[in-house]
Amino acid sequence: MELVELLMVEHAALRLQMRGLVERPDVRQFLSLSSFLLEHHAKLEDLAFFPKMAAVLDGKEFRPLKGLSSDHRLILTLVENMKKWTQEGRQDFFEKRMKTFVDVVLKHNLDEERLAFPLWSRVGEDERRDATLQARRMIEAFPEDAYFSITGLTREFIAMALPG
Repeated sequence: MELVELLMVEHAALRLQMRGLVERPDVRQFLSLSSFLLEHHAKLEDLAFFPKMAAVLDGKEFRPLKGLSSDHRLILTLVENMKKWTQEGRQDFFEKRMKTFVDVVLKHNLDEERLAFPLWSRVGEDERRDATLQARRMIEAFPEDAYFSITGLTREFIAMALPG
């Protein structure tokens, strides 16, 4: 399995999990998903995907992808504000911003799938293999139960799909 295929599986899992948050904003589920999103998924993209793309694309081609990487900071700011509001007991602010949070993340992921992931084939085979190994190490470093609970994947699947 290539890194972009794993990222797309994670996007699919996020789409399924996040739709429920709009209907019923739940602080615990939000904290779990935002932790996965920021501490694993965005980090994986920022450390393994975007640097490899920057190395093979010229500045003009990479510019839209740089914006996608910058979206991660916007999402981080929104998550930090939503956490702060829950700690302050401002549940109304938290609930009002949930749709914005979900919309921003889902649009960002769709843009990555449309604009960035199709360009992955330009990355050399050795670099793609390195990125896949890095993904496996990051999955192993992330709290296991949280990763598998959110993605629906299993240890066995990761061992088979991301050999290392």
